[in-house]
Amino acid sequence: MGKQSTFREDYRKAFRLLNLVRTMDASILPQSILQAMLEAWSPYVSLFFTARLIDRLMAGNFQAAAWSALWLLGSSLILGLLTDYFSSRRNLLGNQIFHGLTRLLREKAMDLNYATISDPDVAKSVTSTEQFSRFHGGLFGLVTQFQSLLKSMLSALTALVLIVSLCLAPTRNGGLLTVLCSPMPNLISLGLVVGGTCYLSSRVNRRYQSQEHQNSVEHVDAENGLSYLLMHVFCNIDAGKVIRLYDMGDMLKENYRRYMDIARPVYVKMCKSERAFHLLNTALAGVSSIYAYLLVLLKVMAGAVSIGSFTQYVGALAAFQNDISRILYSSMRVRRMVNYLGHFLDFLALKSTHTGTIPTEKRQDHVYEIEFHHVSFAYPGSTEPVLKDLSCKLTLKHKMAVVGLNGAGKTTTIKMLSCLTKPTSGDILVGGYSTTKEPEQVKRLIGVSPQETAVAPNLSVKENLELICGIHSFSKGKTEEKIRELSGQFALDTVLKRKAGKLSGGWQRRVSIAM
Repeated sequence: MGKQSTFREDYRKAFRLLNLVRTMDASILPQSILQAMLEAWSPYVSLFFTARLIDRLMAGNFQAAAWSALWLLGSSLILGLLTDYFSSRRNLLGNQIFHGLTRLLREKAMDLNYATISDPDVAKSVTSTEQFSRFHGGLFGLVTQFQSLLKSMLSALTALVLIVSLCLAPTRNGGLLTVLCSPMPNLISLGLVVGGTCYLSSRVNRRYQSQEHQNSVEHVDAENGLSYLLMHVFCNIDAGKVIRLYDMGDMLKENYRRYMDIARPVYVKMCKSERAFHLLNTALAGVSSIYAYLLVLLKVMAGAVSIGSFTQYVGALAAFQNDISRILYSSMRVRRMVNYLGHFLDFLALKSTHTGTIPTEKRQDHVYEIEFHHVSFAYPGSTEPVLKDLSCKLTLKHKMAVVGLNGAGKTTTIKMLSCLTKPTSGDILVGGYSTTKEPEQVKRLIGVSPQETAVAPNLSVKENLELICGIHSFSKGKTEEKIRELSGQFALDTVLKRKAGKLSGGWQRRVSIAM
């Protein structure tokens, strides 16, 4: 992953990703915030009415207890319905975010030139990020983690208010209990227990984060081979014909078993890491629960709080520890996801280099327009024009041949189209680019195969292709990728290492076209 980013950098990028979600649908984030508030405070509403109900039953005030029971049931019903409503919308929100991001990525891909979108580093970055998104939820997973983080923070803050109020509650009984339950000893003990468990929780989360990072990398690598076999081989009808024709079934089954042998230890390691993480957090929560019961029990015995409040304060203390663990875990997950999802931002921030009316890569439909605007040409020193005031528009959706007598200007026309010669007057546009003003853009759109082959006879076929890639200033990686592409397209694999001059005329023509 390179240099470790800071907390501030990660969250700055995370908020940029959330802003990206907002541009897809402005209602997603407010709904997530409302659901977080609802889930954070619902337990405390139930604890509050339960404590009132117990106190009024203990006091024999049954009419007030009945009202408390009605409030408890009513609030639980309403809050439960609201929670179910927001939960039912989660799948819809997830689909909106997934399709919204897919649309943005595809629109950006169409806006970029071919050199950028075919860069292996760019393609690998986006592909690995999409794989991570499938495993961990993508942008919707990030929204979910932020929702969990906000919920835990609100719950922890509410619990802290209740815990401090418990520590500050004055005692009514005298003796040793008064000393043990006075505010200062309670606050000190609370600080020691909470501080200690928070420190240990942070250590557990950091250790888990490191293990999860390694597991995630290995998981993606292990899944690549399995995914390819399952999606592109076993579920491919056309591949099935080839598999049966060449009796490749046993080989593919053996490859599948080999990939599973690679993937199985990764899955086992992930399960062990997850189990250890949850067990340690459960143990820390157990320590906090023991402290909570002791503290609240002493407070009840000292007369500082009512018996009904016992459940309220024990619940708050237990929830506080769980919330701290969830805050640390969700924060870790947010930073982890940002390290991958940030590649989407990098991709969307790529600058387009388009300057004409169409992209500079060759179009798949092969539809171009060649426009001659009052084109004339005469050789220097000659008064007799080879071409005179030629104006026409050609759409190259079909094969086209230029036919004429010797000296009619056929070769001159091709030279002008190839930017080798400039018209004496007028202009030629190829796909919206001028051959005189934008020759570099035109050259990216065209290919010329002259009567004489362009191959260097003393170089191998591969060296000829490397030479042309070098002329175009391709990087080493892009050169290798381009040679693989051309070798497959023109069936040159069997002759790559042979001298071009030793090939037949047909093979040399094929190599020339590839160049």
